[in-house]
Amino acid sequence: MKHRTCPNCQYKYSLKEYYRIGLIKMFNPKWHCKNCNTLLTFHAGRRTFLIFIIIMPIAFSSAIIPFMMKYLHFTIIWSIILFAVLFLFWILLIFSFECFERAVDKN
Repeated sequence: MKHRTCPNCQYKYSLKEYYRIGLIKMFNPKWHCKNCNTLLTFHAGRRTFLIFIIIMPIAFSSAIIPFMMKYLHFTIIWSIILFAVLFLFWILLIFSFECFERAVDKN
């Protein structure tokens, strides 16, 4: 299964298009493919798996933040800010491996 690709026409969404769709369709995750007009949604199993990968740094934050304080000589505030910024980039990176599937139209 190819990431960010329409399962019907194999149109591959760019990262810019994907992030725009992801932000707009956060609460109603259905949209029409811009190439073939097929109703698409996010692959639920893949999304669940990616969420588990995304939360991994939170489990290690009690080790990462003190590491930054001790070896990089950051204050607690700067360590938390740096961790939050890196975590945001981590989220964007991992969600770029999202897969799409055909949505069931309830009309």
